[in-house]
Amino acid sequence: MSFSSLSSLVKKKTSAGFSLLQGGRVGLGQLARGMAWLLLGLAAVLLLVWSALYGVILPRVSDYRPDLEAAASRALGVPVQIGQLTARHAGWVPSFDLEQVT
Repeated sequence: MSFSSLSSLVKKKTSAGFSLLQGGRVGLGQLARGMAWLLLGLAAVLLLVWSALYGVILPRVSDYRPDLEAAASRALGVPVQIGQLTARHAGWVPSFDLEQVT
C-alpha cells in the first residue's frame, strides 16, 4: 500500500467519523428541543389544572359540603355534619376551613 492511498484512506475515515459526530450533535439538538417542548407542555397542563382549581373548584367549595359529609360519615362510621365550609388561598396553596363540625 502506498503512502498516497493510505493518506486518502485516513482522510475518508476521518471525514466519515466527523460527519457521524455532526449527526450526533444534531441528534442532541433535537433531543433538547423535544425536552423543551415536553417541559412546556407539562407546564401548560399544570397551569390548566391550577386554573381549574382556583377558578372553578375553590369558589364553589361549599357546594361539595354534602359529598364531604357523606364521605366522612362513611369513613368514620358515625354521622358527620359540617356547618360551614370555606376555602381561601394564600399564594399557590389553598386551605379549607370547616366550622361547626359535629
